[in-house]
Amino acid sequence: MKCFYSFLLIGCCLCGTVYGQATYDEIMVPIDTFFEGFADGDTTKMWSVTERDARLMITDSDDAGAPRVRPMMMAQLIEYIAQPRDQRVLETYWNPRITIHDNLATVWLDYNLWIGDKIDHCGKDSFQLARFKSGWKIIAVADTQRKVGCVPRED
Repeated sequence: MKCFYSFLLIGCCLCGTVYGQATYDEIMVPIDTFFEGFADGDTTKMWSVTERDARLMITDSDDAGAPRVRPMMMAQLIEYIAQPRDQRVLETYWNPRITIHDNLATVWLDYNLWIGDKIDHCGKDSFQLARFKSGWKIIAVADTQRKVGCVPRED
């Protein structure tokens, strides 16, 4: 019986290593990789950490101030980002707040979207990630977008 409990304990420890609670770094790697690809227009890099059916939900306000939600497949965003431009498009982000439960993680972060050397808009990103056998991938993103009150931030 003692041997059975030892076997069970070792089995639980091994499973915990493979499927245990994720670390901060494990969750941020796909997001960092996505934004590296974003900055370089590298669709291969962006797709390496994004599930093929992922969606983006953009939330903002129309010219009259009424709220609106604009859904988009991530494929559309990735194609848009990859288009050649005169000025570099870069998203800087900071202050990630991560919640993890089993094979699901949510990351909230603040961001500025830069076009060239000017902030085009800013807001909050909310990433949903799921753990697959191959690792963590982005399955959905929602963001807020505002044109006023954006403050440059370097980190």
